[in-house]
Amino acid sequence: MIKRVSCFTGICMMALLVANFILAEKQEEVAVDKEEVSIDKKEPAAAVVNGQRILMSSLDKKVQEAKLSDPTLGSKGDIAELRKLRKEALNYLIDQELMFQEGRNSKLEPGDAEINVELMNIKQRFPSQDVFEQALKQQNLTEERLRGVISRAMTIRKLIDEEIKPNAEPVTEKEVSDFYEENKEGFVETEKVKARHILIKLSPDASDEEKEYAENEMKGILKEARDGADFAELAKKNSQCPSAPGGGDLGYFTRSQMVKPFEEAAFALKPGEISDVVETRFGYHIILVEDKKPERMLGLEEIAGQIKEVLFEEKIDVAAEEWLKPVREKATVEILVKG
Repeated sequence: MIKRVSCFTGICMMALLVANFILAEKQEEVAVDKEEVSIDKKEPAAAVVNGQRILMSSLDKKVQEAKLSDPTLGSKGDIAELRKLRKEALNYLIDQELMFQEGRNSKLEPGDAEINVELMNIKQRFPSQDVFEQALKQQNLTEERLRGVISRAMTIRKLIDEEIKPNAEPVTEKEVSDFYEENKEGFVETEKVKARHILIKLSPDASDEEKEYAENEMKGILKEARDGADFAELAKKNSQCPSAPGGGDLGYFTRSQMVKPFEEAAFALKPGEISDVVETRFGYHIILVEDKKPERMLGLEEIAGQIKEVLFEEKIDVAAEEWLKPVREKATVEILVKG
């Protein structure tokens, strides 16, 4: 809803990327001790920062992430624009490396217990250990290497908290209210529906007989629901959706979050109403709408906290730039990538 941080600013946010390690840079020099990870010396480096290599693959990935977050970047194929984008990405990685090195020098690296807690938080974002391990495999990571990524991110985060944040200017109430007035059109909460559903799955190649059987089964469940049976209990007993253990609870969702037939049926209902049988590519559904929230403009008092956070992030960026100046001056940085 509020977005003011560009692809290569927001230095204080970069340490938090580990919360979604799927997006973490594939950078080999992340372990606490170099001996703990084998560094592929054959992979080309984009830069060397105080003897530490920033891999070309890390630079390429950072550029791609920037393009994904803002499709207009480099969309016209302008060579000068692409070079600027690449330069900004490399500067970001260099600054990140410098902050990590300074954090290590200041003995801010986390201990094993802290890393274990962060690792457990990441694992809990996955439905099972198998899914977690598959995600690691897709990113060419091991759990030990992920621990290195976590250690690196936490070191930078501690450095920001201890050495940079205290120098950031506080956000004033006037700055918050001015930002709100200048960006009111962006503070609109879209229409939402809170619903439960029951799903009987069907494969795309289901026969007419299978479809008829499933539809008749759903009609029987629908009759029970409309006759007063507890919808949540019906969902627990009959639904083939992962939401079944929670009584089919889908929480609040907007129109764009559901497939079209489901969306149209849900948003056409009033709170307390139950849909007819709805067919989607997943199978047959019955939907109970529990609550609806119309589109509305958020008031300043509702959004002030988020605005303050965004503005403070910008002020931390300013403080980080000042902090980095002497660090960059004393650093030995060799740029190896051309252009």
